[in-house]
Amino acid sequence: MDLAKAYQIAEDAVTALVKDKGSQHKFPFDAIWKYAKSDVPSRQRPAMQRKLLTGGYIEPTGGFTTAESESRAGSPTKEYRPGPKFVQPPAKSKSGTQPAQGGASVASALTNLVAAMDSRGFIVLPEQLTNFYLALLSSPLVIMTGTSGTGKSRLPWLFAELIGSGFKKVAVQPQWDDNSDMFGYTSPLQTTQFIRGEFTLAIEEATKKPTVPFVVLLDEMNLAAVEHYFSDFLSVIETRRRQSGSVITDSLPLDLPQPPQSPDPYASLRSLPLPHHVKVVGTANMDETTRSFSPKVLDRAFSIEFEDVDLSAFPSQAAGSEIKKSEFEILASRIADSQNPVSVGEAYSKNPEICQEAASYLETIRVILAPSGLSFAYRTRDAVCYYMYHWQRDNLTSLLPKEDALDYCVLQKVLPKVHGQGELLNQVLEQLKTWLDGKKVEPYENSPGFVRSSAKLDRMIKRLAADGTTTYWGT
Repeated sequence: MDLAKAYQIAEDAVTALVKDKGSQHKFPFDAIWKYAKSDVPSRQRPAMQRKLLTGGYIEPTGGFTTAESESRAGSPTKEYRPGPKFVQPPAKSKSGTQPAQGGASVASALTNLVAAMDSRGFIVLPEQLTNFYLALLSSPLVIMTGTSGTGKSRLPWLFAELIGSGFKKVAVQPQWDDNSDMFGYTSPLQTTQFIRGEFTLAIEEATKKPTVPFVVLLDEMNLAAVEHYFSDFLSVIETRRRQSGSVITDSLPLDLPQPPQSPDPYASLRSLPLPHHVKVVGTANMDETTRSFSPKVLDRAFSIEFEDVDLSAFPSQAAGSEIKKSEFEILASRIADSQNPVSVGEAYSKNPEICQEAASYLETIRVILAPSGLSFAYRTRDAVCYYMYHWQRDNLTSLLPKEDALDYCVLQKVLPKVHGQGELLNQVLEQLKTWLDGKKVEPYENSPGFVRSSAKLDRMIKRLAADGTTTYWGT
């Protein structure tokens, strides 16, 4: 059958399913074909799955269900729901006006960016790209983990190229045990000469264009202990603050020649701050050759698992090839915007409702985890508030519904801190999973249902039962 005809049948089948079951219905992918007016050969159906995803007809819930087709009935399979095509338009505000056009433009730009990446041979789901974009906005450091070959390195590189961002790749080496390779050092043979590190070179380049975002990719960042070679960066990001309308930080602690020469060739480096528009993305493989992340690192990062693999999906190499890069300028301007919140007070003052809602869920999780000795504090809450503030400001409901945005926050900021052993931990995690599933856990208010976090926690609980210990990584 012609692929275009098969896709039209698939579109019509999803539309009929939603009309019959409603826009909140969740289903396995094979349930779609019960509504098909004509039969689509089984070998072509996997390709339809990818096209329906990118077309906005369906989207994964992050959970699992059982297949319904006769040949696979009862087998575990991914769960889906109706996609943005079937989401109701945003309600009017009290003034009777629609949300700002800028927000709609961000959603449109992200949708077009998915198509542009597809035309470059890289497959990413709209919700995955939206989550990556929000993580960049919310934190100076984003960690991407997952199976080797899933595109952890290519996503930030392609994102930077298409939106017109600066970009520099730094390959981390296993022997790094201090910051000299990253930041630079004074030559022991020529004590008046400073050898710039790759990260310092990137910062200097980024400083020249303060309105253009700059992405530094730390490739395989956990080949060495991150807190050993990057602790200075982790400390400096804590000093971000607003002064006279500008975002500033303390100077990077560079090992510059002392005392300064006259004239000083390194004068500009002695007060070199971390620019607000520089984003660090680190890729990591979690195996026996790499180091685990310390709490200091996890506390300051969004940890994204990039592992949703579908080997039956192929990029179109055509759709999106004609999209102009100017379509993505709004994404670059958002990331480089010096008015983005750098304190939770700024985010809260602009949108107290979304911050309060997020904090309420986080407090429930904190209390549930407390008996096991696991905890998190204000830094986690603040990062989640930034994420949800940007989500609402950019009106991204059509790409990432609110419960999904909150789900990603729990998955990426809270669960990476969960580890340990023992029956008490098992009891706590079982209770947390019940709450994440949206079921009643006294005396807490029900959650809206966080399917991705629940599925992850379920795997962690099973590992605890099998191995006697568990961790977020590798499950």
